[in-house]
Amino acid sequence: MKQLSDKAVKTLSALLDIAGKHICGERSSINVWTEELNALVGGPANVPFRDETALRECVEWCKDNGLPLLTMMISADKDGMILDQFSCKLAFKHNINPGALKMKEAWLAERKEIAALDAEAIARAKEELDDAVESLNASKEPRSRRALANARNQEIEAKTLDEWLNRYQTEVLDVVAPGKPLIHNGFMDKQEGYKEDAWEQWSKALSFDTQDESAIGTGKILSRLQPTLDDNRANWITKRYGGFDLKAKLATKKNGIEEFEREAYDFYADNLIARDFFEKAISLLGRQYSVVSHLMLLKDKDAFVPVKPDAFEAGLRKLGIEFYLSGYCSWDNYTKFLGYLERIRQMLLKKDPDTTLLDAHSILWIIGSNYWFDGEGARKLERIRAGELSPDQLLHHSE
Repeated sequence: MKQLSDKAVKTLSALLDIAGKHICGERSSINVWTEELNALVGGPANVPFRDETALRECVEWCKDNGLPLLTMMISADKDGMILDQFSCKLAFKHNINPGALKMKEAWLAERKEIAALDAEAIARAKEELDDAVESLNASKEPRSRRALANARNQEIEAKTLDEWLNRYQTEVLDVVAPGKPLIHNGFMDKQEGYKEDAWEQWSKALSFDTQDESAIGTGKILSRLQPTLDDNRANWITKRYGGFDLKAKLATKKNGIEEFEREAYDFYADNLIARDFFEKAISLLGRQYSVVSHLMLLKDKDAFVPVKPDAFEAGLRKLGIEFYLSGYCSWDNYTKFLGYLERIRQMLLKKDPDTTLLDAHSILWIIGSNYWFDGEGARKLERIRAGELSPDQLLHHSE
């Protein structure tokens, strides 16, 4: 059986457990709500499950084991009345872009097939999955496969990166911006330049001076930071259900607001080193990688980047690096990730001498997310090739 990632194992295990409970009459519905599934695999309960890589693996595993596509169980609402289009599109493996009616019909058909599974089929599937769990050693033991992978020093091969860049050039840039530089072109400016623009705006609100020290503990410093988290351009922060509320989180800690504002003031006013702020932010806010890394980005866009773990883990895997971010939010993990990103930037400098760390961040996201290769972006490129969409609609023309 093809080896599954840790996240895919957890996802399949949760889905098979639900199917088994339904068969045994312990659960009335075969469906699982996206937020429920996210909580079952160890994520926040109020955030939808959206791990594309893990669901793709689930689709392949179900096919290999002769099971209905369990991803089709995932519903967009608690009552199981609305299909989750993200999961349905994954079930079609992105090579079909069906209309809503076709997806609805497929979803209902799969739901019936899953509901018809017998206990023996589920038991066989669970045995297969248990083997996968054993082989992955997916526990949180210090010497787990994931921890060992993170501890290794691994090299990104220039040849591997070049292969992906050549694919990006051929499949994307040659369609929308032929003849333009790899990075600083109208396409990248429009698709990824928002990060630079947002940072310029955010950083102006975080220029602390000595007079601002009196604001510590009043909530005024939080009021400067919170809008940057709420900004839709900070798309690494999940905005559904209100995103991340700094004040609400810190209010659960004794003197949490005052303590955090003291640390934030010192950090942004250059009185506190980055490592100390990062670790203090974790202690007060929890291991919220996207939030803590966002706070680091606000300080210096040339030294720090935001982290949304799944896409970047996938990007590094495609470059031959087994490195995990999800569940490993720490200063050492973050700086090691920055090191890999800097290595990518150094390689990109040969193609564009003005490459920044955020540019390398964008390239790794493009490689890892598959958006422009096999996702919604690829659909847009197909429409351009077919003459149904103008390339100008994907370009920024300020240059």
